[in-house]
Amino acid sequence: MRLHHYTERGDTVEVDSADPVPTASLRAELGYVEARVDGAQGLADFLGKATTLSTLEVRGAEVWAGGWAWPGPALTPEDVSVLHRAYTGDDRPGFSLDPSDPTLDGLLAALPELDREFAEVVISGDWGSTEFGSYDSFALDVERVLFDGRTLGRLADYGISDDRSELWALLHAAEGTSFSSHARYDGGLEGTEVGMTLFYTDHIAKDWAAGVGGGVPSEAVPGFVPATGAPTAWSHCADTGAESGRLWFGQADNAFAFHDGRVDIGAQATRLFTRSDADGGREVESSHQFSRGLRWWDRHYQAVADYEPQYARLEGLMRWSAALEWLTSETEHRLALVPPEEVKSDLRYADWYASRDDLRERDPLLVVEGADPEELVPRVSDTYEACGTRWIEGGVSLGDVLARKGGRDYTADLPPGANRAGLVDESSGVDGSGSGKISNPVLDDRGQVVEVVTRDLSVGPGARPWSPRPAAGARCRRWAR
Repeated sequence: MRLHHYTERGDTVEVDSADPVPTASLRAELGYVEARVDGAQGLADFLGKATTLSTLEVRGAEVWAGGWAWPGPALTPEDVSVLHRAYTGDDRPGFSLDPSDPTLDGLLAALPELDREFAEVVISGDWGSTEFGSYDSFALDVERVLFDGRTLGRLADYGISDDRSELWALLHAAEGTSFSSHARYDGGLEGTEVGMTLFYTDHIAKDWAAGVGGGVPSEAVPGFVPATGAPTAWSHCADTGAESGRLWFGQADNAFAFHDGRVDIGAQATRLFTRSDADGGREVESSHQFSRGLRWWDRHYQAVADYEPQYARLEGLMRWSAALEWLTSETEHRLALVPPEEVKSDLRYADWYASRDDLRERDPLLVVEGADPEELVPRVSDTYEACGTRWIEGGVSLGDVLARKGGRDYTADLPPGANRAGLVDESSGVDGSGSGKISNPVLDDRGQVVEVVTRDLSVGPGARPWSPRPAAGARCRRWAR
């Protein structure tokens, strides 16, 4: 191999060619490490030098690994052992923050200052015994605090604080949808350092994408813009009604080349996926507005990983997990593992998070005390403007959105689903047959109405009414008002 160094000087290019050297020598000079890893000491030595696994290969009765000694967090034999055991067991390794069922005990654990009798009303939906009289009246009071910055008023009488995340959780609970998310570990990762990294990277991705937290890398990573700060061109606003979906990290399939006796791993092994809900329980590509920040993150994963080493560590885990899946399913070879009693498996995320001063995100967690598995209440973003609508970015949910557009208290009496059509004028409405009109004011940059667009509305026979639909997986949610 020969290296050619070049320098541009105006209209000319000066080239300085080095002498050719054996490829292995040049790779070693640039940080490439190769070692036999099927023994405990060999694996430990390799992991002590190489931070980035590049290849895993079977050579007769031996297993060899190659990788790069580049800057970044190194994995440990314990990490590899945890992954290895999962791939030789019945359950493949993974992690998810899943929506939790709304319960009275869970609500009181999440909001310990909340009046118990009022919490029972929130869960039961029996609003007739309260001064609110109905869910709509209660929700309107909460929304005025969240969106308009008003004082709590009568909400304070029930032990309700003005903490945005707590208000968000309370609104979810009153709607009968999930207000917290619980950890689901697959493949025996619970309590391990591997599990903690997967929990953190999943949890913080949802927060940072929504602009939530003190570690959001808007200044540190050029190009990173959370949804709360990313403008949306009006040409992309036509299809941005209420949208819910999920995000997750997974294997970048095109980064792996599997051969007979060998797997090679490319430059980026981890992808950030995003999908939106569709009819029939399907998932479709997300709209531009919903996933514009997440798509940037997917294309610039390494830039975020350079900022937050836990994402670099996730990249390392992704590489080893794919390599071990291949090794255990395609060959008879195994690695020497750390004894189970030596693997740390009693970690709790809230304690781990509090004890780590090397994490970029340090804002406090809102934990559902005593929950097992662990539960978190998602942190909520500030209100922001997009497409003439004020939005809040939420975290985990099973339900659809409550659409109350603009700065008005009025919500037209429209069929379910139709009230997501945008800022609605008071002239909108339907008759007993389901026919009528929807009038949408168009606002200028100062929030002034410049015109009103009116469309006829008809509901055909046999139309299926809209209803919230539970769906598996972690949900990224938006509420609009």
